[in-house]
Amino acid sequence: MLNQLFAYDGVVSRFLQKFWKCFALNLFFLLGCVPVLTIGTSFTAMYYAMRKNVMDERGHLTGAFWDGFKGNLKQSVLTQLVFVALGLLFAEDVYFFYHQMKAGNSIGLLWVLFALLFVLLVLTAIYTYCYMARIENTFKNTIKDSFLIMFLCPAQNLKIVILLVLGGLAVYLFLPAVFFVPSLTCFLIHKGMEKTLGKYMILPEEERCDGDAR
Repeated sequence: MLNQLFAYDGVVSRFLQKFWKCFALNLFFLLGCVPVLTIGTSFTAMYYAMRKNVMDERGHLTGAFWDGFKGNLKQSVLTQLVFVALGLLFAEDVYFFYHQMKAGNSIGLLWVLFALLFVLLVLTAIYTYCYMARIENTFKNTIKDSFLIMFLCPAQNLKIVILLVLGGLAVYLFLPAVFFVPSLTCFLIHKGMEKTLGKYMILPEEERCDGDAR
């Protein structure tokens, strides 16, 4: 029993392999975020490598990450600029209307609306980057498809929001948590996201054959 448990392909060995891969992938993700403009690109590459190497055990982790990074660089940077611009706009509106509410103006209740729009924007961004890691499409169709798919998955959206809040809280309370929270979050949303994207996306013919996107 113990021999099977600690064998190379046993439960403990597989857990440790995935753990160290996730840790290494998190380092790659942080490195990819250094230019700031490539945070979205780095998340896309992390999801791509998570799916291809950590979960499906194909290829090499380093190669998978940087292939995903280079292959999505242009489009992911462009989408990040759009998301950041909208995010700043919504955040400013939340700040403005919240202080209007505190001043006694009823119009200040609009801060709730803009806070909700901000959350939906974050969710759309996550779906978009996961989508990019799975299939090539035009900028317009990528955003449109990701937005529509996001609206079809309320339960998964709640799970993602909870994970983001818990992850953000963990990093806030214990800064070194940044070295494992991003990849852990990606790992936890991966299975549900794969089912969702596989259900709603029209996959290319080669992916139907071998199960590999891009």
